[in-house]
Amino acid sequence: MPGLDVSRREPVRIVAQLGDATLAADISSARPLQVTAGRDLTSTGSAAITLQHQAGGELSVLRAGRDIVLADNAAARLRLAGPGDLLLLAGRHVDLQGSAGITTIGNQDNPRLLAEGGASITVVAGVDWGGADYAQALAQGFQLQAGGGVALLPFLDRVYALAVSDTSGAPGATAYAGLAAKLQLDEALAVAQPAAWRTAVAGTMRTRSGNAALTEADAVAAWRGLPADSRLALADTVAAALPAWQQAAAALARRQTGQPALDAAAALAEWQALDVARRDVLAPRLALQLLADALPADTLRSASAGWLAALAPERQALLLHDALFDELRAAGRSAARLPRGAEREAAYQAGYAALALLYPGTRRAGDITLSASQIKTQQGGDIALLAPGGGVDAGALTGSTGKQASQLGVMTVAGGEIAAAVRDDFAVNQSRVFTLARGDLLLWSSEGSIDAGRGARTVTGAPPPVYRIDSNGNVVVDTSGSFSGSGIAVLDAASILDLYAPKGEISAGEAGIKPGGKFFGGAGSFRGPIEGNGPKVGAPPPPPAGGETAALASTAQSAASATAPAPASDEDDPRRKRAPRRQLLLEFLGFGQAD
Repeated sequence: MPGLDVSRREPVRIVAQLGDATLAADISSARPLQVTAGRDLTSTGSAAITLQHQAGGELSVLRAGRDIVLADNAAARLRLAGPGDLLLLAGRHVDLQGSAGITTIGNQDNPRLLAEGGASITVVAGVDWGGADYAQALAQGFQLQAGGGVALLPFLDRVYALAVSDTSGAPGATAYAGLAAKLQLDEALAVAQPAAWRTAVAGTMRTRSGNAALTEADAVAAWRGLPADSRLALADTVAAALPAWQQAAAALARRQTGQPALDAAAALAEWQALDVARRDVLAPRLALQLLADALPADTLRSASAGWLAALAPERQALLLHDALFDELRAAGRSAARLPRGAEREAAYQAGYAALALLYPGTRRAGDITLSASQIKTQQGGDIALLAPGGGVDAGALTGSTGKQASQLGVMTVAGGEIAAAVRDDFAVNQSRVFTLARGDLLLWSSEGSIDAGRGARTVTGAPPPVYRIDSNGNVVVDTSGSFSGSGIAVLDAASILDLYAPKGEISAGEAGIKPGGKFFGGAGSFRGPIEGNGPKVGAPPPPPAGGETAALASTAQSAASATAPAPASDEDDPRRKRAPRRQLLLEFLGFGQAD
């Protein structure tokens, strides 16, 4: 029986160094693909690109000096199976036209050989790949400044190895990388605050064993000898007793909630109020911060620069994108809690500074357009859209595309975040930007507006069900891709929606903005309500109830009538000029002739 590819997994390369690359026929590859065009990269007719990754570290890249354009044909597509990353980099525009778009599908087509989990998708338009973009950020240590070092998370095991000065009793870097997130955090505490950690472990193990005479050394040995599930159950107890953990958790809670001025007690209370699953996701962030604090700043800066320099430039960019979005999210949440004015504007500046560092200088135009197409991950995987010199059009403005709702828009179906940063407008039009399962959604427009569009709320997306085989050999019918509505939505109650247009407008339009859980937002103005019952930070107050609305309207009308001069006649009243009277004459002609 054939199995997976066991070669060196070198990518398939197509290069047009100075000219255009035109994909006129189907491309199918069980390896990653890298296509480079000096000018435009286009597909024609029904040309489809079908790829398969096997490991999480694999990366496929489509890069063009000017435009990346998929054919205006419903059969044209870019479809990637397996894990890893897919990156599109255009010097100018990315236009998916009427193609089937870009999707990652995990193991849906190959459940016998591939593990579950899909690749992430990143699309960047208007990037100066050979110039100052990214290079300047790396030279200035952006990976440490922005996002609290979030770009270093993939190097957490190496930061741990760097921080361990006495390795006796501590796991090596390889073993550390295989630990659960909470246990990585526990080992980071052992490095950052060894004496206090040993004391906390000894107290926990004495209580657990009922042996008050247990020595510290025996307690630590017993702690590391516990089964993983038992140690996981006790890890929070040990961590909470340590000042280093308290400081790191408080700092991260301030950043997550956008409240930089919180005192330690209030910040820890905010940390405990976070969803348990979210705290688990953030555990590696705490570990990284603890390890970074245990290292001299120059050592970490030099080591991180070396690690990043050893990566391909495209991989460096992916890590820097993570740091950028983390900085935009933190700046937006801080601003959302402040009243309008200089203080709020100052809070936004951290986000603008991060964008200017990653994409410096005057930006060339560069838009991402999905007029009748989609970008979607179907089995996990994040989506990132960046247009530092342009905007995003997520769907057609008018007319029928002839496609079902499930074939249009930007969506993560089975988990995965969506994050977008643009200079101009982010327009949804008649389409949708949704996370259906667990996954936060962040949209940032530096100079323009965010518009949820004019799509129908009643439209339904019901793609064909996916049949797959689970780990026990059972056939599972997966209908998780079904949804209803248009606009901007986070459908999972534990996920967060962030929308920021500091100089423009956030408009709910006819389609609506629907956070399933918490909402953070900030804009020059809001049009329409933010739906849902979850907490809303920075959103305008909800409209008053019906009776109160009528009373307010009546009061306002009375006040206007009292102060405004009466018009001389109906024809002089401008309201009547805008809505002229019409008469309808009906005549009853009978019931017809009876038999």
